[in-house]
Amino acid sequence: SVEERGAQAIILGALDQIAWLFNLRGSDIAHNPVFFAYAIITTERAVLFLRALDEGNPGLEAATSKHLQSYGVEVKAYSKFFDEAPAIVNGQSVFLEPSTCSMALVDLVPEDKR
Repeated sequence: SVEERGAQAIILGALDQIAWLFNLRGSDIAHNPVFFAYAIITTERAVLFLRALDEGNPGLEAATSKHLQSYGVEVKAYSKFFDEAPAIVNGQSVFLEPSTCSMALVDLVPEDKR
């Protein structure tokens, strides 16, 4: 678990991991069931940033959106990720999986908090 690694939050950028975590499927990429997204999970919140929201789409079917909301998942526009992520994880130790994490995600988290 994230806590076993000494972290209070995780930032995910790997599309397959995000699809698996939220049990969602998409069609952003032909012949693949994934969608463009980022996710941040902390001990207090779960935030899913979807590109479909930036394209004027609802991003999720109404029933799916309601289901995620019932578990406290916040859904936001993909374009807001880099502006909002630092505030969401501010002061927390963050786990970043090195094999799937981009340098852009690494740069969001101060070195002493990784």
